[in-house]
Amino acid sequence: MKHFFLNTISFLKRISFLYRLVGIVMAYFVISSIAIPDIRFNMASSKPVEMTLDELFKTPKEQLPRYLKIKDAVVPAGSYVETRKGKTNSLQEIYYPVYPSQDVKIPLSELNKEGVSTQPNGSKIVVDTTGKLSLVKNTDKINAKLVIHDTHIQESDLDSTGKYFSSPDFTIEGKFDGSQLGSDIVKLFTDAGLNIEEDAILLHRGDSGMSTPTAILLTLMAALVGILAILTFIPQDNLLKFAGIGGTWDEYVAANTVTLEGITPASMGKRIGAYVIDYIILYAILYVFSGNDYVYVIFVGASFVYFSACDIFLRGSSVGKMIFKQTISPTKLGEEITQNTLLIRNLIKSIFSFFPLIYLVALANPARQTLHDMAAKTTVIDKKSEKI
Repeated sequence: MKHFFLNTISFLKRISFLYRLVGIVMAYFVISSIAIPDIRFNMASSKPVEMTLDELFKTPKEQLPRYLKIKDAVVPAGSYVETRKGKTNSLQEIYYPVYPSQDVKIPLSELNKEGVSTQPNGSKIVVDTTGKLSLVKNTDKINAKLVIHDTHIQESDLDSTGKYFSSPDFTIEGKFDGSQLGSDIVKLFTDAGLNIEEDAILLHRGDSGMSTPTAILLTLMAALVGILAILTFIPQDNLLKFAGIGGTWDEYVAANTVTLEGITPASMGKRIGAYVIDYIILYAILYVFSGNDYVYVIFVGASFVYFSACDIFLRGSSVGKMIFKQTISPTKLGEEITQNTLLIRNLIKSIFSFFPLIYLVALANPARQTLHDMAAKTTVIDKKSEKI
């Protein structure tokens, strides 16, 4: 296994210093801002924490739960701003203000016999947190302290037949990550005649939390990437000493460079074709479980079972490899691939299922080995070229 890590570090060293540094920063961001907060939230509560707006505003931001559901609040119909994609002009996201029910709802006592509001400033139709339509006072002079951001919106949700705000399933909830409204969004609200507090709380609607196993797995993967990237900045000879291997780095590379004798690796074009077919099958499985909190864990498990079963019953080929007439081969003729070797190969392949860019490693070595090939000391060949 240490040779696998050393070979991986050797490959990463070829990448630009700046990109490796970005990799370290991204790994830290994923762990500290995405995975760990979700783990902490799951340990405290498995569901979004329900709060009134009064409770929300009285709670220091650093103490707010990661996922919130707001009670006793209203959203005026049509009171939203949107951004669109430049070239296609398609809807990208919307932002809308949320107000406390007790501050803006018109009580029944203020409606005349005809059911018309007697408020001098007019009124608006709103959707409250129960999904019911109500009348509220004009909110043009009220500063909203909570804004909802939704990137999962569809154009049809907001047209004349859309039911985004009037749907019975409408709720005021989202993820709190400490981010704030940008000046460009504040300007959109101002231009629309909507007043927003400068330090308004921003919730991201539609962003659900990861399950604890998924968050832990993501943490481990990001940590692995970050550690490998950090190790690339350590002198190579020092890495060998740390691994308990004597000699210089050049000697180690010469001794461990895979040279294929009598074996021709499959072309990258065919490998990519097989990859696409296999992952169409796997993503079909992912779609079935798309609403499950454990979707990533399920996908990794399904990938491992799929590739392991294919290797056993299809003799080293997956469905994609069969179509392109490929198979797994040891890097030296005469050697055999054991079941343990296949399990190691498929485990690493499955863990990195969502990161297809790892296949680019195969472009950096003559044996066309990916990370899982390096770990298992295998490569992929055309069936007709197993022997010369």
